[in-house]
Amino acid sequence: MYCSESSANWANSEFLVCLKCVISELKSLEERNRYHPGHDHPLTLVQSPALFLCHACNTTATDLSYICTTCPFWIHESCANAPITYQSKFHNEHALILNYSLPQQFRQFTCFCSICDENINPIDWVYICANCRFFAHVKCALSTLICKLAETEILICDGCIKPISLLDELFYECNSCNFFLHRSCSQFPEEFEHHLAGKLESLFGREDHELGGLECQGCRLSGNGIFMTNKTASLDICCASLPRMIKHEAHRHPLSQLKSPDDFFCKACLDEPETNEETIMYGCERCKFYLHIGCVIKPRLMNHRWDPHPLYLILSPKNVADHPHEFECELCSTQINPVAWFYHCSVCDLSFDTDCIDPYDWLSNIKFGATDIYSDKHPHQHGLTYILNKKKRNCNLCGQDACDKPALECSPCKYLVHEDCNDED
Repeated sequence: MYCSESSANWANSEFLVCLKCVISELKSLEERNRYHPGHDHPLTLVQSPALFLCHACNTTATDLSYICTTCPFWIHESCANAPITYQSKFHNEHALILNYSLPQQFRQFTCFCSICDENINPIDWVYICANCRFFAHVKCALSTLICKLAETEILICDGCIKPISLLDELFYECNSCNFFLHRSCSQFPEEFEHHLAGKLESLFGREDHELGGLECQGCRLSGNGIFMTNKTASLDICCASLPRMIKHEAHRHPLSQLKSPDDFFCKACLDEPETNEETIMYGCERCKFYLHIGCVIKPRLMNHRWDPHPLYLILSPKNVADHPHEFECELCSTQINPVAWFYHCSVCDLSFDTDCIDPYDWLSNIKFGATDIYSDKHPHQHGLTYILNKKKRNCNLCGQDACDKPALECSPCKYLVHEDCNDED
């Protein structure tokens, strides 16, 4: 004869179940029906994923869940399995304790999640360290988002190629690839309709152009982060997400995003477009006032090691009082056209043109540090590293100076080559 569940061989019986199957079934029943300290009634496992508002974390997500058949209580399986005590990566000092609502002693004032900075709903489940007054939503405390509280470490987002604030921001990390993403960059849509460029799809700048990446038609900088592209346009995700219309203090009318007209020249840097160069810029067609996107997004304040005070972006010489003499750039020692924008410290009477104050601005959208790059120009067992070379060294291929330029380096061989020289056939 056979066990009706496992087909184990038994004799002279129509229906028998072996002990192994009974134990397995009891465990399954325990999983499907459980008592949870966060609720008064037994909960039943809903074995099909469902989209609903969880009573524990107050978020909606398609997930397996537990539901109460006595009252309208429904929680995600992940919330039901949340540990009572948890040593969170966001709070190393003490273990966090799971509370099934905000304790009464903390309800006098509004509490905020110490991870995402959003309000804590008093009736939601919350992790708390009472000693430090550390509060965290369940989803935030258990999140796979990484927060490193190491002030000395500088991380660069591989999406927007901008620094990640280690103390305040949440971000994704792949340790093995040294790959990082702001949470906002990870949520950027894979495709959308741009009002000037048309339908754009996301493309990682290193997919087709492994190192230097693509050129953005907005800020006109090359980058190797995430771009939104089609056959005729490419915008990095920062420029792609800029608003259609802005109000800028340099002009009395609102400025709209436009495709560069034939007679366009930028009122900020006074540069004219190159022949057949089509860019997206901001302008007032009524006044024929146009600005490059790269000029629009220049910071209003900059710091420079030559001046102890912040340098202000000067949009017009009338913004600098009592300055009858000419403005001269401290770095290149050339006279600054006062019609163009420049940076100035009125206390020290120091001025910098916008190109000199940050000589590496043209490389600000490129992330360096890629390793294990193999090239036919350097047939060797060592992989090359993509760097911004800041030392006085010559390229091993062309013999020209490679200082302050993107390069490929092999440290063991003391080999250095311009990125452009390496790309030449």
